[in-house]
Amino acid sequence: MIRRLALAIALIVLPTAVPATAAPMLKATIVELTPALPTSDITVNLQLENPGTVDIANLRVQFFISTAPLVGRSQIALISKGKSLPTYRVLPDSVASGLVLSSGASTTIPLTVSTHALGLASARPGVYTFGVIVDADGITSVRALTFLPWLRNTGTARALGVVPVISLSAPPQRAVDGTFTSPDLANAIRIGGRLRSQLNAMLLVRNATWLVDPVTLEAVKALSEGARISDDGDVRAASNDEMSAAAQWLADLRVVANRGQLYAMPAGDMDIRAALKFGHNVLVDDAISTAATRVATVLQLNAIGTAVQIYDGSVSDSTWRRLRELGVDLVLVSDTAYPAQQKQYTPASSMSVPAFSNQSVLVVDRASGDVLTGNRNDYLLRQEFAAQLAMTYLEQPNKQRVVTVAIPQTWRPDEVAQVSGLFNERWLDLLTVSAATAIRGEPRKTVVSKPTKRQRQQELTLSRALFRQRLLQRLTTDEAFRTGVSNVVSGLSSRWFTGDLIDDTYTRTASTELAALTKSVRVVTRGDIVFGSEQGVVPVTIANGLPVPVDIVLHASGLPSVRVEPEPETPLHLNAGKRVSVEIPTRVTGSGIAYLQLWLESSGGTLIGDAVILDIRSAAYARVAGYLVAAAFVTLLLLIAVNTVRRVRVRRTGSGRAE
Repeated sequence: MIRRLALAIALIVLPTAVPATAAPMLKATIVELTPALPTSDITVNLQLENPGTVDIANLRVQFFISTAPLVGRSQIALISKGKSLPTYRVLPDSVASGLVLSSGASTTIPLTVSTHALGLASARPGVYTFGVIVDADGITSVRALTFLPWLRNTGTARALGVVPVISLSAPPQRAVDGTFTSPDLANAIRIGGRLRSQLNAMLLVRNATWLVDPVTLEAVKALSEGARISDDGDVRAASNDEMSAAAQWLADLRVVANRGQLYAMPAGDMDIRAALKFGHNVLVDDAISTAATRVATVLQLNAIGTAVQIYDGSVSDSTWRRLRELGVDLVLVSDTAYPAQQKQYTPASSMSVPAFSNQSVLVVDRASGDVLTGNRNDYLLRQEFAAQLAMTYLEQPNKQRVVTVAIPQTWRPDEVAQVSGLFNERWLDLLTVSAATAIRGEPRKTVVSKPTKRQRQQELTLSRALFRQRLLQRLTTDEAFRTGVSNVVSGLSSRWFTGDLIDDTYTRTASTELAALTKSVRVVTRGDIVFGSEQGVVPVTIANGLPVPVDIVLHASGLPSVRVEPEPETPLHLNAGKRVSVEIPTRVTGSGIAYLQLWLESSGGTLIGDAVILDIRSAAYARVAGYLVAAAFVTLLLLIAVNTVRRVRVRRTGSGRAE
């Protein structure tokens, strides 16, 4: 038995005790491919990496291409995720051989192949997988692949209409006093920054539809004027370079907006559906009704109208009607919420909504836009993006259709015009919103989905922020403060929870700041109140910790009201950072403890903070109660004495009769 146990242990331990020979490792990546839509030669820059500890010798590189075009847009997504690979053929000749790659080394080699060698000259139009296979001594072959749209020989096919939509918005990350809480926005509009790169990439695209957030525009303008920035805890004025970058970004935006169509987003890119869901109608009205004017003020350029984006989920009829009443001109919805009833091809993106009649509704093609959210290099993203559009084009080449492509706000193009250059292809026709909506769409389904736990939490966070915004803005007429509060809240729009543009740090900081501001106007009186008689005054102290004057109303009520009768309300005006003492005339009846409830409201009737409850009683009733107790005690003593005297008399009378 012992021998068997020892043998079992040896079988477990011995394999790990023997050192294994390190296996060679190899990575292959296509880092550049030109042109995106080839007609003759294709140039590929292939990066080879050896992350292992063993040298790799005798590397061989060959091209491959799928034997037939891909059969649908879904196949593109599967291949991109590594879940599918169609049948392919390998070109017989090696384009590189005999290479040696040392341990830890990497190299990039240029390769060229003709479309004739790939067999495309007589091939059917379509999207093909294309790439390289790399072999070496002692390793398993590795592939690096991408997509290759081949659109020769399409005959008289009609061009595919495309509406490219670019949303320019960013979490403002500003405190109530206007100070930027980080240099993120200043970095975003510099060369290499997200907003700068997006603008550069689309500079040459005509008929693009630009959606701009007025809050973001105002923030950039503030930077151009030397706004204060908190940078690693130090507060400084915007540098000359930051001011210049901001001014240049605004100037370039004016140029591209003139070449395309300019729409104003609701202020802060507010999640309109969530805001309406929680009853913030007033703030929704303000965010939409002021948007176009605020955009025009900054850009000195009039927007065509206002546009609302519903990023996820369907829209209720009541929301549609509210958007129509507010004069919204364009609504963008997702095809995940409004998919096509048929699956054979991608229908035109225009959609008719009876509750939103006479306005434009476009269904965004999520598959094409979402390609640009990947973490691959620009060339691979561009090829997949081109593949999605080409496949859509080839689905119904003789049918007039239009797709709406929303460029993701997280898109950060490294190479200028790598994607935007596709929009100039002859088989694509860039359309305005009005032209797109003129092309009749097809029936779509409505998918009503329940919000996820995370989405519900996001909506609640936004709702609390909007409630605090409404409260703080009703406390004062100071416009700078009101705007500052709005800027803080706009950074909490649930839109920003869905991307990589903001982390929880700003959310927590902004929420904490808003909560602290709403508690800055408060009743600070504590303790019990005792009156010497039925009537008296209750001293109350009200504090205003805000940096602006406020107009409020102090309310009071008795608990129970039949016993405590205070002055019901007292209007107050408090200057910034000041306190005021108030005396509330109050009448108390009856004995025992009663309560006085105090709370504050804005002049518009919005509750401020929590109510304060004070214990209150009358000393007069306490004295009366003492007298009554004393009288009762004296009466008790008299009764005892009388009873004692009677018993003594009875006892004496009884003894006398006995004698």
